[in-house]
Amino acid sequence: MNQNKLQVSGQFLYSFTVVAKHMSFTKAAEDLCITQSAVSHRIRCLEQELGFPLFHRLTRKIILTEEGKTLYGALDASLKQIHETIRNIQEAELQGDLVIACAPSIAGCWLLPLLPGFQHEHPNISLHIRSGNDLISYENEEGNADVAIYCGDSITDGLHATPLLRDNLLPVCSQRYAREHDLIENPEALRNCELIHEHPEAGNTPFYAGWENWAGITGLPLQSGYSFDRAELTAIAAKQGLGVALGREWLVREALQKKELIVPFNLVFPAPQTYYVVSTRKGIQRPKVRLFHDWILEKARHSKPYGNAVL
Repeated sequence: MNQNKLQVSGQFLYSFTVVAKHMSFTKAAEDLCITQSAVSHRIRCLEQELGFPLFHRLTRKIILTEEGKTLYGALDASLKQIHETIRNIQEAELQGDLVIACAPSIAGCWLLPLLPGFQHEHPNISLHIRSGNDLISYENEEGNADVAIYCGDSITDGLHATPLLRDNLLPVCSQRYAREHDLIENPEALRNCELIHEHPEAGNTPFYAGWENWAGITGLPLQSGYSFDRAELTAIAAKQGLGVALGREWLVREALQKKELIVPFNLVFPAPQTYYVVSTRKGIQRPKVRLFHDWILEKARHSKPYGNAVL
């Protein structure tokens, strides 16, 4: 037996364990995704390398030789130990801290209610939520968060970004405000209402840019009403009867379900921005980052907002 040659016969040894497990060349070929003759060839090559037979080949079946039984027992135990070691390594990676950066609005209205489910499934991972509206800084390879949920037009090159949710814009107000201003199924009445604006942070963009770009009703009193620098505050203002807000459906869906807000007329339009789940290309390779990434995508697929705007 050539010992150096034996060291490069790992596929032959593994093929032998599969044949021995099934006691069938045919079933082993199915598991290994190769032909039966290829399996038989591997076993014969292995027997030649070892210098002793592994199977008695009978007319309709095969049985292990005494040498084959001994080798199979040793290999089976080794494989089980290897699998156990791999599982321990993976489980060790699925513990500790995971920092998630997220805009306050989507964190409070969508993400936070989902987190108890994640914690129940993965109790060894401690979640730390960092709220903010800016894309997290990745000036170094690690950045200041492991994962981010970010709303924007595009993502900086070099990051791993997966579209998570598409948003819609829809007019929302309290039931009382809608009745008092004759808004039910009457979008033209919006011209006589106070508008609630979400003031964008970008540059010199006017506070009324959202309503100005909304493809609903023309001739609106764009520069009247109230403006807020947080999307969730516009929803609160609408609940309090201050006017009509241009709501992001992911942020107002719970209020719609509770009837705290209504959509007085069905003019719903896609928002120009998309929610992404973002990490570094290196970070996404870490087991717990990939775990959260895949988990949050699955939750998004099962979410049912007003306009079913799920990517």
